[in-house]
Amino acid sequence: MNSAVDKEYGRALYSLAEEEHAEVEILNEIRAIREFLSPEYVYLLSDPAIPKDERIGFVSEAFDGKINKYLANFLKLMTERNKAYDIKGCFREYENIYYDAFGIVRVKAESAVEINEEQRTKLQAKLEAYTGKIVEIEYIVRKDLVGGMRLQFAGRRIDETIKKKFRDIESRLIHTVV
Repeated sequence: MNSAVDKEYGRALYSLAEEEHAEVEILNEIRAIREFLSPEYVYLLSDPAIPKDERIGFVSEAFDGKINKYLANFLKLMTERNKAYDIKGCFREYENIYYDAFGIVRVKAESAVEINEEQRTKLQAKLEAYTGKIVEIEYIVRKDLVGGMRLQFAGRRIDETIKKKFRDIESRLIHTVV
C-alpha cells in the first residue's frame, strides 16, 4: 500500500508530466532509473552525515542532462526534503495514475514453462476482451507450478495451475469422511 507521501508526491509528479505532455517519457525514464536507485544509493541520498547540498549534487551529477529535467528536479526535491526512501513508492504511484489514465491493466502471468508468441497473443486478446482495457502482461516462469497458469490483475487471481489442483484434491481427501 502506498503511503501518503508516495501518493502526494507521485500525483504531483504525474500532474507536472501531464501539463508538459511528458507522461510517457517520464514513465519510461522512471523504469530505466528504478534499478539505479539501489538501497545503497538511496541510503547515500538520505545520510544525514553528508551535507544536503552534497547529496543533491550526487543527483545532479547522476541525472542532469540525462533524464527529463522535471524528473531530475523531482529526485533533487525528494533528496532535499529527506524523502529519498519514498522515491520508489512515488514512482509506483505515478505508474498507477498513468495506467488508470490510459486505461491499462497490468497482469502478472505465471506459468511453469515459457509461453510462446502465439500463446501470448491469444492470452493478450482474451484478457483485453475480458477487461475491456489495454493489457500489459508480465510473464514469469515458475517451475514449482508444475503446469498451467496463474493470472493476477485488478485485485483478482485466477489460478489454473496443476499445483493448485493438487492442493484442491488433497484438501478434499483430507475432509472426506469414510
